[in-house]
Amino acid sequence: MRPNERLISLDAFRGFTIAAMIMVNNPGSWSHVYAPLLHKPWNGITPTDLIFPFFIFIVGVSVALAYTKRLEAGHPKREMFGKIAWRSVKIFAVGVLLALYSRINSTTEGVSQFLWVVVVLLLMGIFVMPDFRSKSRWAVWAGWLLPVFAVGAVLAMLLFRFTDIRIAGVLQRIALVFLVCATLFLTTRWKTQALVGAVILLFYWVVMMFLPTPGQGRPVLDPGVNMAAWIDTFMTPGKLYHKTWDPEGFFSTLPAIASGITGMLAGTLLVSKKSPEQKIIWLFTAGFLAATAGVVWSWHFPLNKPIWSSSYVLATSGLASMTLAASLFLVDFLGFRKIAQPWVIFGSNAITVYVLSGLLGYLFYGGHFGGQSLKGMCMDLFTGMGVEPKLVSLIIALLYIAILFIPAWILHKKKIFIKL
Repeated sequence: MRPNERLISLDAFRGFTIAAMIMVNNPGSWSHVYAPLLHKPWNGITPTDLIFPFFIFIVGVSVALAYTKRLEAGHPKREMFGKIAWRSVKIFAVGVLLALYSRINSTTEGVSQFLWVVVVLLLMGIFVMPDFRSKSRWAVWAGWLLPVFAVGAVLAMLLFRFTDIRIAGVLQRIALVFLVCATLFLTTRWKTQALVGAVILLFYWVVMMFLPTPGQGRPVLDPGVNMAAWIDTFMTPGKLYHKTWDPEGFFSTLPAIASGITGMLAGTLLVSKKSPEQKIIWLFTAGFLAATAGVVWSWHFPLNKPIWSSSYVLATSGLASMTLAASLFLVDFLGFRKIAQPWVIFGSNAITVYVLSGLLGYLFYGGHFGGQSLKGMCMDLFTGMGVEPKLVSLIIALLYIAILFIPAWILHKKKIFIKL
């Protein structure tokens, strides 16, 4: 493909990945989930453990496609650096606001809870509105009113305790990976990028496997006592997902950047002058070799999502490359675009749909009906009719995706693409 062409297969891959992420994050009941839809507690991987690294890989591919196009169009690098930094800040901030939103829902009630929810939504609007391409009167008024509300919100938030608000998270990791990868892409060639990725993986391997963890006296990979957990606890004490470690911690974001770099290398291949057939073969072959190398490395450095081990990077990036090759072959080469359209719709506003899933979770998963959640009521109703609980839990997750498809479809139909 040329950089000015839309890669439908990538949109479909992105949309399928974000839909899968929402599905595994929103079961009807965490007590009733099929094993493949759960993360491995520690070492090893399930299909669920492929979802986030696949999305990070896609971020890297998108960086290569988007910034190749802008470089060829003659956009000044200084301008692009500024936009990269601002977009990273926006994604990171929305991630923190989602954590605040979740915290408010679990610690406040009634009118107080409602007001705080409004505050958080208004603050999110501050970051979204500049990229909401609309000339409507509503958009103009919102653009003026949101900053006014935000000032009052910030003053009100001074009264809220933020001591235990989680700083790391899914969107925060995406923001950091995007920032580093986009900057690296604009300042280096693909060989240097590959070298940087390799150095990151080797450095992380040495730190995790050979340096003694403070307080342990030896290298340890166990939960909460490994080097990544120690560094994250030192950087953000009391703000981790678990008390002693965080699956999206800042130190383990380092190898996640390498995952993004593998995506950039794949994206560079896609904008090369090779034929479509050659690109598919290269993606599949390189992916197979990377996945094999990851499995071999795992004999010494286990496949592990919570610490994002170096072997995990190679294995998941390899599988992502092969999946992209399959998507290219089916969607762009064979022309199965109609079948892929639902995923394309999700993929065109992927992060927006993900954020929306977190916001709507307040309505569907909170106890607003006599202390019982809507999902809990559905679970009780259908399991009471004799339906297998795990099946009901999965159906509820799929229905949640179907509900989120409605705003995604409306945005896509109106050609509104909200870029955080």
